[in-house]
Amino acid sequence: MKPSIFRYYRSQLYLGDWFEWKKSENPHFSHRAFATKAELPTHNYVMRIINGTRNLSEEYLPMIAEGMKLSSDEKNYFALMLHLEKAKSSEQKTSLFRKMLDLRQKHEVVQLEGDQLIFYEKWYFPLIWELMVHGTHGDNFKAIGKQCIPNLSEKEVRSAVETLIAAGLLSRSENGVYQQVSPTVTTGDEISAGIVRNYHRQHLLKSAEMLDVIPREERDVSSVTVPVSRDSFFKMKQVIQQCRKQLLEIAAADPSPDGVCVVAFQLLPQTQWGGSHVDSE
Repeated sequence: MKPSIFRYYRSQLYLGDWFEWKKSENPHFSHRAFATKAELPTHNYVMRIINGTRNLSEEYLPMIAEGMKLSSDEKNYFALMLHLEKAKSSEQKTSLFRKMLDLRQKHEVVQLEGDQLIFYEKWYFPLIWELMVHGTHGDNFKAIGKQCIPNLSEKEVRSAVETLIAAGLLSRSENGVYQQVSPTVTTGDEISAGIVRNYHRQHLLKSAEMLDVIPREERDVSSVTVPVSRDSFFKMKQVIQQCRKQLLEIAAADPSPDGVCVVAFQLLPQTQWGGSHVDSE
């Protein structure tokens, strides 16, 4: 499967995977042939970038992008990757991350429908979806299950993987490498209510169980009860939405994730607005 540039944040890794894919598609493809076609200074220019012995320069980035036949948005994303690698200040990096995330969401968000909605059937399906790509246990479903909190059985992990593959949300290459159909998935507004509500309910129950399992220093669970107007309530919703986006940026920038966590927000009114009330029968 051709690697999507929008799943990467380092040009070295993207180029390495792209050339590996190209070679699998065409055995006669070579770095020398690509360099000649792209008019690069040396036949091993890209190979040295992949090996980490030289950096990609802005001068030759357009030539490489053209040789790879990238679209306009892909070229823009490629340039942002390079600028990110050279950025010095945290302000620059944050600005670049946000631009990259906007492009990533534009091209990589997949709306679930039909059989794919099974993604939210079990609380651990999204967990396994992430672990199969970012974990280190390969097809060792027993070890993967033991890594989960709470532990899953080998049978549960295997069933989850088979379900995700059957639904087209996960793929497995001939050499055993798993890949997500997209790093971001969502449901449509029309169908999300019932299905996702059940998923959140499962997570809330599991979170309550894990309060006694996970040490306090390795979790953060807090709550506050405050008096607010309806206008302030919706301002709070916007703050949570912005915070969620920032958390995604942090996760997306992580070069070597070795675990999976869940971040859950709750903002619930505990009274009727304006002192109104509803009579119960």
